[in-house]
Amino acid sequence: GSGVTVTEGRPGEEPGARNPRALRSFDGLKPGDALVHSAFGEGEFLSAGRDYVEIRFGMGVRKLSAAACIGAGMLTRR
Repeated sequence: GSGVTVTEGRPGEEPGARNPRALRSFDGLKPGDALVHSAFGEGEFLSAGRDYVEIRFGMGVRKLSAAACIGAGMLTRR
């Protein structure tokens, strides 16, 4: 073997971030749909572009990286 160990996830990643229910795309989401983000909690979908997603959380609107949210499995439908 190469002696390299591959582990799931990344250091500091939220437990459950590799959620099988995680969104794999924003297709089918409508403004107002309820989402849960693994770090920011419950929010409301506003819009998505090619490389971003906008979600309204309790602390205000956040424009997040679509690649990061999808790639790390951070979003699920509530």
